[in-house]
Amino acid sequence: MIQDEGVPVLDADKVARQVVEPGEPGWKQIVAAFGDGVLQEDKTLDRPKLAKVIFADPAKRRKLESITHPLIRELIGQEILGAAADGKELAFVDAALMIETGWAKDFAGVVVVDCPPEMQLERLMKRDGLTEKSARSRIGAQMPLAEKKKQATFVLTNDGNLVALRRAVSEMLQRVRAQTKEDRK
Repeated sequence: MIQDEGVPVLDADKVARQVVEPGEPGWKQIVAAFGDGVLQEDKTLDRPKLAKVIFADPAKRRKLESITHPLIRELIGQEILGAAADGKELAFVDAALMIETGWAKDFAGVVVVDCPPEMQLERLMKRDGLTEKSARSRIGAQMPLAEKKKQATFVLTNDGNLVALRRAVSEMLQRVRAQTKEDRK
């Protein structure tokens, strides 16, 4: 919806996949840290296998994050500069762990998308093909939404009412654009 309003949205998950493609520095570091057992036959990461490892052991999750997060930040930074070079006044970064990792402090604001807990669980299970237990483990590994909302500049509710969500996105963008103009004065 933000993109529909002409604002680029840079997807940290997509970038995360790029930085761990076979032969990339992130891929090499992951293989060195976790071994060949996290690879598929074609040498790409076996994401489900790696997920089982890191969501079962917080130290291993932190190790993976110490490898991928700096690479993701660097590439997102390049994309932000590219958007600015293309004349874009705003850009949004879609990153689930932005607050947990301290990355949020590098941005002018943070938008948290909220939904009821049972909806969050259901959506995660459907999107990633997870069992309820695996989905709960992933949710449990993140900061609770209630805590994220306390640190948000804007909270958007995505409870399935797309008309209300689109209106909230438009209103939020109007406020952000107005603040951006004020900041430039």
